[in-house]
Amino acid sequence: MKRIIKRLKKEKKGKTKMCKPLEKIRNKSPEEILEECGAYNQIPIDLGKISQHYGISIIPDSFENENADINDEFEKVIGMVVVNGDNAGIFYSNIYSINRQRFTVAHEFAHCSLHTNRMQENYIEYRKNKLSKEGIEYEANVFAGELLIPPKFIYSLYNKTQCAVSLAKSFAVSLQVMCARLDYLNLKYYISSDAIKTVSEELFDLLAFQKGELSAYA
Repeated sequence: MKRIIKRLKKEKKGKTKMCKPLEKIRNKSPEEILEECGAYNQIPIDLGKISQHYGISIIPDSFENENADINDEFEKVIGMVVVNGDNAGIFYSNIYSINRQRFTVAHEFAHCSLHTNRMQENYIEYRKNKLSKEGIEYEANVFAGELLIPPKFIYSLYNKTQCAVSLAKSFAVSLQVMCARLDYLNLKYYISSDAIKTVSEELFDLLAFQKGELSAYA
């Protein structure tokens, strides 16, 4: 784990009660975050603007070492928040689809806002590739869904099409995440068999979601 911490900037001298980037994002709603960062004017949501505004680095990683001895796919680490002094970084697995990577980053931003009190100096928050039906992981999933699929845009586009595949493309999220978001908002939708052929997503995840084997957000 020292390998990852060293990839953040060197820890500054002196102690602070809370990492400065986390102080800025603490207790902010998805809407407040998007407005403050100037990312509330178009979709797909630009997560880079959030990173730049709050000073939270976004860093890709294969997690090869962390997952070397883990055979269970659902126990593997796919994301984490690392706090080191006044520096904070989000690490995300770059072996999955772009849409999955985006959701992982949004999920970790959620922890930075919702669960900041847990994050003191030299703190590491893991995200595993597993079910999240309750507790802080579910809270972070719902937050991430709203961050990537804000009400302002989803209701507007939903009036034009109720096809979940088309909506997922517009927001650059997986079909699974879009279906979960629409369910959360109690919006009915359909999945076009023609449209789904053009989507490069993990269809296994979608089928598992429909069978109830995965959480509302994953």
